[in-house]
Amino acid sequence: MSIIDLANDARTRITEVDLQDINTDEYTLVDVRENQDYDTSHLPNAVNIPFSVFENEIQSAFPTKTTPLAIYCTLGNRSAIVADILQKLGYESIVSIRGGLSKS
Repeated sequence: MSIIDLANDARTRITEVDLQDINTDEYTLVDVRENQDYDTSHLPNAVNIPFSVFENEIQSAFPTKTTPLAIYCTLGNRSAIVADILQKLGYESIVSIRGGLSKS
């Protein structure tokens, strides 16, 4: 199974939205790309929690599971997986940005 297979499986359980449809006053943007990618460019006010360490950092960064989070990456695969995991952890308002930054 590949990362794309995992992402496509996750997409059957999550909500994906287009970037232009995200209300950034409502959702906190979470960039799950690695630090060097985030440092190069990112969406305004996004919090960087890299995919490689998110399991160790996400719950301390967002201890309240009702916080609306919009997850993104470059292509939307890692963000779909993260959104699925967060839902399984009990987070209530999670979306993944469809196509990631490649669509912005």
